[in-house]
Amino acid sequence: MKLLKTENVSSVILFDLQLSEGELQYIGLAMNYVLRHLSKTELHAAFNDERGKTLQTEQQTHEFLEMEYEHIMNLIKRFCRPEFLPDHFLHWEMTSEECDA
Repeated sequence: MKLLKTENVSSVILFDLQLSEGELQYIGLAMNYVLRHLSKTELHAAFNDERGKTLQTEQQTHEFLEMEYEHIMNLIKRFCRPEFLPDHFLHWEMTSEECDA
């Protein structure tokens, strides 16, 4: 992973990163594991520490992570060469909003 640049926009820092196919796949696998093995309560606790809540409810936390997982998986499915992808990625169904992007 390589940091290409950062940009401060209002109170948010945007990161431009360069990732290899393998790095992107590991991020997808890690997100899949977290979503499958942690309850909504555990997810919410893991992503909201004592300094403040990132998302207000357990449901919001779960939905946000699911949405980001779908974005990662759609990137993998769309841009990575299928002959090098493990079965987990080959059987992923792209969401319609990403198919046309």
